[in-house]
Amino acid sequence: MSTKSGQAQIGQDSITRLLPALHQMLVKPCSVATLRDAIERSCDGVDVERDAKIRQIIGGIDRLPTPPDVFFDLSRLLQSTTASASDVAKVVARVPALAAKVLQFANSGYFGAGKSTTSIQQAVLLLGVEQLRYLVLTDVVFTCPPTKRGTVAAMFSLEDMQQTSMRAAALARAFAEPAERDDVFAGALLRDLGHLVLTACRSAEFQVFTKRVTLGEKLLDVELDLFGATHADISARLLAIWGLPPAVVDLVQFHHDPGSAPEPLRRLAAMIHVADALSRKPHSELDMLSLERAGCANLVAGWRAIAASVT
Repeated sequence: MSTKSGQAQIGQDSITRLLPALHQMLVKPCSVATLRDAIERSCDGVDVERDAKIRQIIGGIDRLPTPPDVFFDLSRLLQSTTASASDVAKVVARVPALAAKVLQFANSGYFGAGKSTTSIQQAVLLLGVEQLRYLVLTDVVFTCPPTKRGTVAAMFSLEDMQQTSMRAAALARAFAEPAERDDVFAGALLRDLGHLVLTACRSAEFQVFTKRVTLGEKLLDVELDLFGATHADISARLLAIWGLPPAVVDLVQFHHDPGSAPEPLRRLAAMIHVADALSRKPHSELDMLSLERAGCANLVAGWRAIAASVT
């Protein structure tokens, strides 16, 4: 691998061994502004106590589980000499954990040449099929979930999350204008990444969480009680540490409360909120008060009509 100015020679083998512990890579020479921005995004918490709990949770993971069928599909595809970036992107988009990591690499200075993107297909193009093949086939980035009775796979269906995330991403994209589609697709696809983190490092508490939610308790209230943070907090923090664009981080952070999102992103966060609700079976309840604060309550009927036409 070629070096960049001011950067030590580091081979692919060395970089790949670091991936489980790696959150973000900055290429030297690195400006003070870039370094400050990376630190601030990694430390941006809602409060000190919750920030500490989020960091403790995130610090307990190295790999995120990927359904084995997708892992093998991607492995075969990456070994094909005729695979296109579009083919690879379609498989990557099927799994939130996979999509998050590919976007992480594409938005890093080392792997992605410092270019920022929220498009999965563009991320694949930036990395290149050869780089993706090397990263994925080394089996460092992703891992298959456990399948024995009583483990994470028994209490939480990765396949259900995969399907729901894809439905939500497709709906959010259908609601959006062309220039907004990459951002809302990525935000909707990655919005529940925190649940994957919790299954990976807090499996016992996550089992209690699923039981309490099944019995009718409110999802976010139970998460705060058991983990001290919501899955939206965890998802957004992990994506921020990984260096994904701030717009996607904010959309993930506020997908349950679009009225609290930064003003320029409220309509997009509202799209993801509605797409999230309509992607579930049965549909989950909308937070109409938050949608009103976002100035989007009047748009819900139209989004419902679009959803009915594409599902």
